Amino acid sequence: MDYFAERNYELAIREGKTTDVIDDVYASRSILGILSLTDLNKHFFERYFTSKLLTFTPLASLEQHVFLRIEHPLAHLKSITLEQLRGYPFLTYQQDDMLQHFAEEALNVDNIGKLVYLKDRGAMNNLLSNTDSYNLGTGCIVNNYMNSNIISIPLEGGNLIQVGLVKRNDVLLPEEVQVYIDFLKLNLEKSMPKEM
Repeated sequence: MDYFAERNYELAIREGKTTDVIDDVYASRSILGILSLTDLNKHFFERYFTSKLLTFTPLASLEQHVFLRIEHPLAHLKSITLEQLRGYPFLTYQQDDMLQHFAEEALNVDNIGKLVYLKDRGAMNNLLSNTDSYNLGTGCIVNNYMNSNIISIPLEGGNLIQVGLVKRNDVLLPEEVQVYIDFLKLNLEKSMPKEM
């Protein structure tokens, strides 16, 4: 980002549970949060944001995809069903007591026989790239961030996922944050799943 090359700055970029991101923005520990909503949790989020005086601004809407490694037994398919995934370990991020409302995957974990909870994206990427496990999400593959052995395949009958920004209603975003948002939009577009 050339904009920042000749400037002094101090940034804190954190990755955390959805509720932590929302609470950080609400308490002004963060100016901006990046989240995803699904068809299943969107209404809950909208009420939650209203109660906290927050605004969600969508950046992209994406069909739900399955993340798995190139050598996964299902990797050759053009699309995958939940039934085909039965029997493979499902990786998901450990949330808090609001798991069902805030889970990006929006999948009923009670129906999953092999379930692994993780706390960070590094562990997720390592397990996805080296085992026959899977995860559900946007399908975005971020170059130089995700392991190149990970691919995404559309989930048949999956939900729509909206990726967007959350901020306090009473906060005006500084120019530097606007530049970051433009950078984020550009890179989101570059990482979106390609039509097969």
